[in-house]
Amino acid sequence: MWSQVLKLGYDVSTMSPVFALAAVISYMEGYNAIIISMNLLASVVLIGILYKIFSISKNNMAPTPVRISSISPNDSYYAYMFAYGIPTLTLLLSGGAWIYAIVLFTTISTLYLSNSSIPNPILRLVGYHFYTIDLKDALHNYTLITKKKLANNNQVTSVYEVHEFLLIDKG
Repeated sequence: MWSQVLKLGYDVSTMSPVFALAAVISYMEGYNAIIISMNLLASVVLIGILYKIFSISKNNMAPTPVRISSISPNDSYYAYMFAYGIPTLTLLLSGGAWIYAIVLFTTISTLYLSNSSIPNPILRLVGYHFYTIDLKDALHNYTLITKKKLANNNQVTSVYEVHEFLLIDKG
């Protein structure tokens, strides 16, 4: 149950760049300060949620030892296009807040229901790297978040499990 709450929080927090971009677009389109402020506030709140998820994961969960069988950089541009491009295009082309809200809700729902996690660009900005890993004797296609640039399977020995498919390097 708790991991589902963390997954939902992580997936929702990945939308913080969309709200920041919506604030910029709203400003360029001449919308009033309330609309711009609401978008900026939503972006900041979502970044706060992401920070809290990391804090909860690192402070309240026991690290789990892992043995990685394969590792590869996670540069899923298709996921970025889906998660950020479609809501932004909707905002640019329709101008309708309801359509934008529906598309944003659908995007977040799809992310939540999928068995994976997309890299969060806010974490990239603060120096985190994303990898797709397979664990020995376990499921495949985990997303690993780490500050390290990984070159081999032995560089990560224990992780915090945010949710079923998202791991944070203890190191």
